Amino acid sequence: MIERQTQTWMWSHAGQGLAELNWALFDDQPPSGGQELAFYLSTVNRFGEPALMIGAGAGRLLLDLLAVGIEIEGVEPSEAMLEYCVSKAIQAHARLTIYGQRMERLSLSRRYRTIIVPYATFTHVVDRTQAMQTLSKLHEHLLPGGALVLDIEIPHPSQSARMAVREMPRARSATETRRLLEVRRQIAFDPVEQTSTEQREYRLCEGDRLLQQEFRLAKRRWYSRHELVMMLAWAGFGETEVIGLDDGFNLAADSGACETLVFIAQR
Repeated sequence: MIERQTQTWMWSHAGQGLAELNWALFDDQPPSGGQELAFYLSTVNRFGEPALMIGAGAGRLLLDLLAVGIEIEGVEPSEAMLEYCVSKAIQAHARLTIYGQRMERLSLSRRYRTIIVPYATFTHVVDRTQAMQTLSKLHEHLLPGGALVLDIEIPHPSQSARMAVREMPRARSATETRRLLEVRRQIAFDPVEQTSTEQREYRLCEGDRLLQQEFRLAKRRWYSRHELVMMLAWAGFGETEVIGLDDGFNLAADSGACETLVFIAQR
């Protein structure tokens, strides 16, 4: 795996947005216990290469898979995330191929044995017509016998505000420290439409002093197990396997411990 080190170059990109910086800092941390990487590595080994990752973000999982020898490319629509990912690849001396495209309009010149859509990225396609279009595009980019591996988070309607603290790298002097705080609040939950809206607040602080503040809204649409299996069938996929995982990306002992559903759909 790529060695994790505090990246001082992140500080120079902070003007691109605190949300993007927060994600880049999160991506610079190793996944807990390595279960996530092991899961996707075993999936690629099962269905083959080349592989493609949709929603690569700042490159944590993508670069880790490259580091262990997987032939994999990435897709990411955010220019800021592309810049972070490319910068990390240069530092790691990784041979990275990544495309700046949206998955709803995916159009690449090659097809793949395995396509990975991690981080519940698919749930950000809120429009149902676009969601079906996305599944069709993913199907088109798979080789016969290849597989789509897509995960969704199970929603929690009673979820209260959550705070995550990202420690900024030290900058300009050995004594100067910065903290980036992320506060998430669920402000809307519609069980009929199967949508939720989350307000995300980002605070960049130096000691007790607020340097910068930013607010974002994130709307998602989730799907039940059988609903998404049916959608995958409509998009042309054959057999679909569904796996329930807990918050550590391990197989859930029972349905009550399940935090994530992973759909493995073969072409």
